[in-house]
Amino acid sequence: MKSPFHVFKFGGASVRNATAIRNVAYIVRPYLEKHLVVVVSAMGKTTNALERVVNAFWTGKDYDAEIASIRQYHLEVITELFPVQHLVFEIIENEFRSLPSKLDKSLTADQLYDQVVSQGEFLATRIVAEFLLSQGIETKWIDAREFIRTDDTYREGKVNWERTAIKVESLKPILEKQIIVTQGFVGGAENGFTTTLGREG
Repeated sequence: MKSPFHVFKFGGASVRNATAIRNVAYIVRPYLEKHLVVVVSAMGKTTNALERVVNAFWTGKDYDAEIASIRQYHLEVITELFPVQHLVFEIIENEFRSLPSKLDKSLTADQLYDQVVSQGEFLATRIVAEFLLSQGIETKWIDAREFIRTDDTYREGKVNWERTAIKVESLKPILEKQIIVTQGFVGGAENGFTTTLGREG
C-alpha cells in the first residue's frame, strides 16, 4: 500500500549551520504537495554537548560554560538566517531558560538524560520550522512527544505502536495544507516525561 505521506529525515550534519538549513528549504520545496513530514535531529554535535552537560551535572562539575557554548552556537546560526526582530530569537532563548530546570537530581540518571539531551531536537526543529515559514513554505511545528507514545524505559523508549498509530492518524488533516516539522529520536511516556529512543533511534 502506498504511504499517505512522505518522510524526510535530516541528521545533525544536514542542519549544522545556516548554509545547511537553507539547503533543507531547497530540498523540501519541490515536495510541498506530497504530504511531507520533515524529521530533524539536533544540530551538529549538540547531542554530544548536552551529554557533557548531563555528565558534568551528575559528577558535580561546572556545566554553565557548556550550556553557554551550545546557546552561542544556536544564536550564531539564527543570526545568519533571520532579522534580529524575528520571533525565533525569543523561542530559542525560552528553550535555554527552561534547560536548568531539567537538571533535577530527584530524577534517575536515565530519566534526567532524556529530559536534557532531547532539547537538541527541540532547538533544531524550532529553527528549521521558522526558517521554512520565512521562506513562504507552509509549515507546522509538531511536538513528537504528543504522537510517538512510549513506555518509560528512558534512553531506550519502547514505542507503543497502537497508541502511536492512533495519534499519527490525527495529523493527516494538517498534511493536507502544511508540511510538518518534528523531532527525531524523541517520544513521550504516559507519565508525562520525555523519552528518547536510543542514539540514532
